Amino acid sequence: MFTLFHALIFGAHVLYFRVSKTPKGGRKPTHSSNTKMKVEDSCYPHFVEAYVLPLEDVQAARDVPFDARGGRAKQAALELKACSEKCPHRSDNLKGGVKPCYVDLLRQIKPAINGAAKALDKGSHTTLEVNNYELRLTAWGDVGVLNDEALEVLTMLQELSGAHLSYTADSDVLKRSGLKAQVSVTSLEAALEADSQGLKVYMSGSEEEKQAFRMLAKSPVYRCPVSAPSAQAMGCTTCPLRCNGLRHVLSP
Repeated sequence: MFTLFHALIFGAHVLYFRVSKTPKGGRKPTHSSNTKMKVEDSCYPHFVEAYVLPLEDVQAARDVPFDARGGRAKQAALELKACSEKCPHRSDNLKGGVKPCYVDLLRQIKPAINGAAKALDKGSHTTLEVNNYELRLTAWGDVGVLNDEALEVLTMLQELSGAHLSYTADSDVLKRSGLKAQVSVTSLEAALEADSQGLKVYMSGSEEEKQAFRMLAKSPVYRCPVSAPSAQAMGCTTCPLRCNGLRHVLSP
């Protein structure tokens, strides 16, 4: 067993861990920011979601709670501080019909920043059992912006977990750390580049490019089954494919 503090400062960023107890843990679950997760179906007593947050915004929220006024422009400014410059969904990178990040400022980012501020003030923590929790990296923000010390902590948490779901838009971070994760890509070129380096992708984008990647990839490519109507019965926590850096996965 070990103690996980819910907010940890590393350089210009805060790692905020939102810990949900599943039914196995004895409580009604706190739902994930992503409804596909289906935290309530996890076979582990705790579901841990990591957020990468800008330190300056969390520190400011310790004095005055963060609010979502400013909308998309405010979220874009936050993305520049917490998201990888390689992320195709970052506001300054949008092109070719790629959609903005699905994570919502009001419903997900605001609660995370205010939650991190409170966690720092209170020293909030949870006791976890080795191999008996599920980890998601990340609910928002990219591990690629973190310093080496933060990456060491996340690598340890990943190794001690029973299962994990992990993504990054920055393939370089997987080379300078022990993390295992899907490389998020939206183009055939990016998918083939990752594949050539022995990395595994989560690929969204056009169906034509997805099918081309399926034909050209060096290792098997699977289709994410967590979509309607299967989503009525299956979530990421019970999906047999697992986005954990071990296989290529195409978006639904």
